Amino acid sequence: MEHLVAVYGSLLNGFWSHHLLGNSPFLGVGKTAPIWHMYSLGGFPGLVPTFQGEEISVEVYKVNDDVFSSLDRLEGYDHFYDRKQFDVHIQNNQDLNIEPCWIYFLPKKDRAQYEHLPLIKSGSWREWNDNSS
Repeated sequence: MEHLVAVYGSLLNGFWSHHLLGNSPFLGVGKTAPIWHMYSLGGFPGLVPTFQGEEISVEVYKVNDDVFSSLDRLEGYDHFYDRKQFDVHIQNNQDLNIEPCWIYFLPKKDRAQYEHLPLIKSGSWREWNDNSS
């Protein structure tokens, strides 16, 4: 089975966990709806759902079951990150598609433990890293 996964942190192209995606087809860059707060957890980001937040910059990949299982292990699903499908606006060449994609996020019930961390208002982990160097 194949799964569409939207990645926004260490799985982005050029970052340290990207190799876990293997030869998974890249479908394009995208944006989520503005329903997230992105926090820096140090070496990686985490998303917390909110009513009024930021759009998150993502890359979308089509992964098989083996890769999906590897991503679950990396993300600590379901004891650290949770995951759910959300609509993502995917830009691929000149086309714009809206597709449901799996997104890993931090459980809302734990929000208070993240609110003291740096908030990434741009919604882009790549931009945050470029500006932090």
